[in-house]
Amino acid sequence: MELAESGLDLAAVSRVARNIDLRDIRVVQVAASCSPAPEGAIEPQITFNCKGALVTATQLNVACDYFFKATSAGVQAALVNVTYLLRYEVVGDALAERDVDQFANVNGVYHSWPFLRQFLFDITAKMGLPPLTLPVFQVLPKKKTVRSDQQPLPKKRKPAPRKALSE
Repeated sequence: MELAESGLDLAAVSRVARNIDLRDIRVVQVAASCSPAPEGAIEPQITFNCKGALVTATQLNVACDYFFKATSAGVQAALVNVTYLLRYEVVGDALAERDVDQFANVNGVYHSWPFLRQFLFDITAKMGLPPLTLPVFQVLPKKKTVRSDQQPLPKKRKPAPRKALSE
């Protein structure tokens, strides 16, 4: 899973990240349902939305809502909605309100994704579905655009050691 690059202000994300520490991650809402007898291969779909809010000058909260839908043969097999609340302590400079949502959309997802992966793996298995393993979350995926007719880039050579000047 990857975060879309459009509109992403990594400088804003960095300004916030330099000045906070993660203190707590907790589930604050869960809703789940499944078909009584799902059959066949499961097609997963997941969307998310994260919002940040400065609670005080020293506390930033980020709420990440995840919506999971699984279909089998075009029929809904499962629905899961889970919300994680992440609490950060502001330990450096004051945060700019305009930077908070940029941070929430990147680091909120990045910090809560491992918890979501484990949660969805467990709940899909308990629903009688094949346990779902979400891919690793990537903020900016690596782009591989090498064509077969391109030559590989030459390897960088180590600089020759400097000889000591002696007279």
